[in-house]
Amino acid sequence: MPVITYQITENDYATAQRLFAQCGSRAGHFVKFAIVGIGALLFGMGLYLKHWGLILGSFVYAAMPWWIGRLIGEPLARRQYRRYPAMHMPQTLSLLDDESGALLTSSLGESRVAWNLIIHWGENDSYLLLFLQPRMYFIVPKRADPEQLVIGRLRTLLRERVGEPRHTTDKQR
Repeated sequence: MPVITYQITENDYATAQRLFAQCGSRAGHFVKFAIVGIGALLFGMGLYLKHWGLILGSFVYAAMPWWIGRLIGEPLARRQYRRYPAMHMPQTLSLLDDESGALLTSSLGESRVAWNLIIHWGENDSYLLLFLQPRMYFIVPKRADPEQLVIGRLRTLLRERVGEPRHTTDKQR
């Protein structure tokens, strides 16, 4: 089976954190929607009362999911990456010959991941995330497999054995 080799960059790590947030639970999405909705209500109340402080505050409040992610979450992700030397090393991914799972290797060792251990997965145009726990996942950059030999088959097997992705924006589906 073909093998892909890749190296996670700081930008990959930060961008994968955003995809992780999009793959979150329905409760998390509801909270974000509620925050934006409350911000819209506050904005309407500010317009009605002609209270400029309330109008400005409603914008800040409604944008909270964005600014928390961008202004707090992304710098923290970049800091985590810089403090995690093993993430800077090359990694490989291949499918097991009997298609019972995937083989992931890094400087830390080798992991044979069976399909039943993957609780869900998500993807966008650049990355595929394999979740082994709600907050633990493998990052697979799609640029490592431009011909889609491994990632294309991996996506098909994930759909068959794990289910549909929790989040997808991939146009090659």
